[in-house]
This record gives sequence, C-alpha cells and structure tokens, in this order.
Amino acid sequence: MAKATIVVADNDHDFLEELGDFLKRGGYSVILAKSLEEAKKILQKRRYDLVILDVRLTDDRDADDNSGLMLARSVSTDVPKIILTKMPNYDVVRGALGPGVKGLPVAVDFVAKKEIVERLLPALEDAIFIKELQDGDDKAWERFWKMEAWSIIALCRRHGIEPKEAVAISMDIFAELAKLIKRPLKRSSLRAQLVSKALQRINERRSPGRKSKSGASHLQAGVPGVLLANEELLRDIAATAIKGKLPREEMNKRLTDAIKKLPSRQRRVVTLRLFRSVSTSDIAKELGVTEKTVLKDMDQGFRQVRSTLTQLGE
Repeated sequence: MAKATIVVADNDHDFLEELGDFLKRGGYSVILAKSLEEAKKILQKRRYDLVILDVRLTDDRDADDNSGLMLARSVSTDVPKIILTKMPNYDVVRGALGPGVKGLPVAVDFVAKKEIVERLLPALEDAIFIKELQDGDDKAWERFWKMEAWSIIALCRRHGIEPKEAVAISMDIFAELAKLIKRPLKRSSLRAQLVSKALQRINERRSPGRKSKSGASHLQAGVPGVLLANEELLRDIAATAIKGKLPREEMNKRLTDAIKKLPSRQRRVVTLRLFRSVSTSDIAKELGVTEKTVLKDMDQGFRQVRSTLTQLGE
C-alpha cells in the first residue's frame, strides 16, 4: 500500500519522469502534471494527499514566472504543499513560506532541485506525519510523544521544576497542541511551538506577576542570551542557515550579539515574540505602543536576525 498519493507538477518533462520514478521507489503513488493547465485540472478532479510544484510552471527562462506559487495558493490550505526550485533565492523562499491565504504559509517547505535526493523524502515524511497529527492519528501522536516529550521534560527540569510537574507540563502542552494544529506546517515549527509553550509555562511558574529589580514586569525580564541557550529552539531557528558549520557555543554567541545590537524596543519585541510567544497585543500593552508599531519592529528585527543567519551560512 502506498504511503500517500502525491501530485507532482513540472514543465520539464524529463525531470518530471525522473522525479516520479524516484518517489515511486520511495513508496508513494504519484500523479504527474506536465503543465500548469494539466496541474489545474488534476488538482480540481483527483484525490491526493500532498502536492509538489515547481515555481516556474510556464516558462523556466522567465525570472518573474511564479505560476507554481500562484497555483499553490489556490489549493486548499488543508493540503501540504512543497515548492521546488532550480535556483533558490530569498524571494522564492519568502513566496513559499511567507503569509498566503488567510495569513498562512503557501507551502510547508521548499526544496532546491539539486538537493532533491537528500531533502525531498524527509520533507515528504514530515509533511505526512504532521497531517496524521492533524487528523488525530493515535499512533502518530504516540510517536510524536516519544520523539519530543523527553526534551520538554528535560527543559523543565533544567529550570528547577520537579519531575512530576515537568511531566504534567509536557502532557498539557501536547494536549493543547492537539487542538491547535489546524493546518500543515514544518515539523521544526511544531517543535519550536513545543519549546515556546514550555518556556511560557516555566516563566509562569517561576515568576507569576513578579517584578524585576528595575521594576519591569516578568515579560521584559528575559535576557536573549539565556533564551538562545535553549538548544532545541536555537537549532530549529538556525539549522538551515548554518548546517553545522559552527560550534554551538559560537553560534549562541553570534546570534545573541545580533539580537543585542538591535535597537532597544526591537530587541524586546523580538525576544518576547520569538522566544516566549507573547501575543503582539500583549507586547503592545507592555511597551505602551500600538500593535502596528510592534508588527513593524518584529519585521525589522527578524530581518536583521535572518541576515545574521545567512552570513553564518556563508
């Protein structure tokens, strides 16, 4: 029995046939579309579990052709989509993983064609696994617990929480996630949510309403370096950019320095939002600014951090 049914669309017919054979050997049922028009018809009439689309489905020589991304936006947000590209760049990544319909990412992942052998099957397995979690598959959730619960419990223990309470926190977080997973997403994003929620619970137990010596509330009290020392979250943020080229200690230092160099308010917004998942409305209240200002600071701050990640990968 096939693992899943995948629609694959690419106007390079030779490449499409090779990719189809590659996926079949991996245990998947494959439906091939050789053009944008053929892909549209198939996606309207056939049943499928996942979609793989080339960015340029109309003209490979046209740098402005993003017909694959446009088609991805028309597919239900419930269906995982992976974008292929021959020449990955910032605009392609932003188009694939940035906000799309209803603010949701257009795709769960993008894969450079030269990296298909190494990256496509793992990306497919992750996407299908997340879909099983969405559908409430008990075996998938049991597997997810076995893979991730230990790290959440260990994180709680490192912050002085007793074993029984650490297990209870982990169980609560998993139960909460089961209700929140409403769309396809990357496994690394789901793991980051686990860590973020664990940090929230830890902060609530360690300093509920507590003031720092400076008089700031506990929302403001965290230091970026301390939060970045969380290896699980840090690895998810930086893995694709640096690919293990730097020792973790050096990576910690450089990213911490990058956040410290941000203007004061941006630094606080990035820390609260990225590492503690404080809502933008709560951040606005805490800092005494509008939510629009918070969103602007988030965008500018994240751009600077991403720039640092890119430099680390060179």
